[in-house]
Amino acid sequence: MGVTSSSHGVSVTVLIIVACSCGISPLGTDMYLPAIPEITSDLQTTTALVQLTLTLFMLGFGVGQYLIGALSDLWGRRRLLVIGTGLAAVGSAVAALAPTIGLLLTARLLQGIGAAAGAVLSRAVIADTAHGVLLAKQLSLMMMIQGVLPVAAPLLGSVLAGPIGWRGIMWVIAAYAAILFVCTIAGVPETLPRSRRSGSPISRALLDPLRTLRSPRFASLALGFMMAFGVLFAYISGSSTVLQEVFGLSQLHYGLAFSINAVVMIVGSALNARLLQSFSQRKLAHAGTALMLVGCAGVVVSAATAPMIVFFVGFVTVATLGISFVLPNLTSLALSSLSGDQRGSGSAVLGTGQALMGALVSPAVGLGGAITPLSLGIVMLVCTVVVVSAVLYGRRSA
Repeated sequence: MGVTSSSHGVSVTVLIIVACSCGISPLGTDMYLPAIPEITSDLQTTTALVQLTLTLFMLGFGVGQYLIGALSDLWGRRRLLVIGTGLAAVGSAVAALAPTIGLLLTARLLQGIGAAAGAVLSRAVIADTAHGVLLAKQLSLMMMIQGVLPVAAPLLGSVLAGPIGWRGIMWVIAAYAAILFVCTIAGVPETLPRSRRSGSPISRALLDPLRTLRSPRFASLALGFMMAFGVLFAYISGSSTVLQEVFGLSQLHYGLAFSINAVVMIVGSALNARLLQSFSQRKLAHAGTALMLVGCAGVVVSAATAPMIVFFVGFVTVATLGISFVLPNLTSLALSSLSGDQRGSGSAVLGTGQALMGALVSPAVGLGGAITPLSLGIVMLVCTVVVVSAVLYGRRSA
């Protein structure tokens, strides 16, 4: 079966399925972006309304993680994971068939909610069956597997936008979600037995994620996790402008430069899983924050003195390597600090905070006017300083 015991983690099959279920989100956001002008023309609407399809997807993704994570502590993981992947498939199919921008907006919201199930429940499923070092290892392996899609999605979108158009891209996402729907039914067992589920009424269960923040240790580690994602989102939101408009890269070269960091995330996650055999989660988290601090400070110093693309990309790569150490270890430490019937709620807090951080950090990169290597570096460095502070506070509260 997929789960061997409450302390031996999930099987490789389950790990692959739940890791791939996280891929609905990058496919839903990155693949269709090259086709936005085509959507605007095809549906006879405005670019602003088409851009709103991304906003509604992220809204559904953020709110969905909160609701699904909270309810999973009450109802179990498997049922909601099946429903979520099914909803993502249906939402993608409706988007592919949408004759109007109004229906497309509705479909994108459904897509986001469905994608949220995989993102929030993948962490909860693993946390149900493993703890400590094993939990951090399996989270690192999950990140390594799911890291492939953020690399592939933008390239796939660029390649497919011409031959099959935006509707064809939506059908690809629908097919991916439908395959996951079948795989989840066939291969993912329930990891939260009834005896370990929360007995709270639904009204209270929906407030349970907020109650996890009463734990100083969980709250501080969750903040560190969210701000580490803030560093990543800041780079994602500002990289196109900086690399193409400031440093003059072509679209192809920008895609290659952007992919470097995704590859580093995959390699770093694999390296973290291996190093956990010799070092504690806390030591690796500290090493990761140190790398983030060096990388982000390097971006600021080089941008303020002599902006050069080799230094910019190099220091960002160092920071990205640090993030690949920080995320799985902070996730493991944070969820391990909660009881079994709170881990779905804890995962909901992490996922919702991640989505909200992306929404907050992205516009912050351009608050000073034009997006420059210096403005981007400052936002990344500020987020990193908060990560360092949160990790140190989490250590004291432990």
